Amino acid sequence: MAYLPKRFFSSTIRTMHLAKSWGDPAPLMNTLKAIEAPQLQSVLTKARGPWKELTNQEMVKLYRENFPKTILEGKQATPGETRKVLFGTSLCIVIGIVVASFLRETVGPTKPHTYNNPDWDAAKRERLIQQKSNPITGISSKYAV
Repeated sequence: MAYLPKRFFSSTIRTMHLAKSWGDPAPLMNTLKAIEAPQLQSVLTKARGPWKELTNQEMVKLYRENFPKTILEGKQATPGETRKVLFGTSLCIVIGIVVASFLRETVGPTKPHTYNNPDWDAAKRERLIQQKSNPITGISSKYAV
């Protein structure tokens, strides 16, 4: 996080100096000069002077001209946005499943001939019994197959 001077955390942030302190990513002075609204020209000329002479309504006008939405208004979802997000998410999941299954069938190694073969399963079971591998003892030995 970039270093912010202490004055940014006070309740009286002066918007005109904001662009200078943030490394000038989008200079506020240039946006104020670009405003061509005739009803704001008097407010803009007052804003170039000391800000203590501006009323609260004029400050709000300047703020609303530069930042049309507040944080609360920006957080509110537009109608249909949830539907779009759900559709996009499910589309990505479906595409991922299709790609994974395609790769499993075409690129993956072939299954061995002993896989899922009842003859080999029976022979394997017999070999394990001959070796007494993992014997079942005790009461459960009566039910072992």
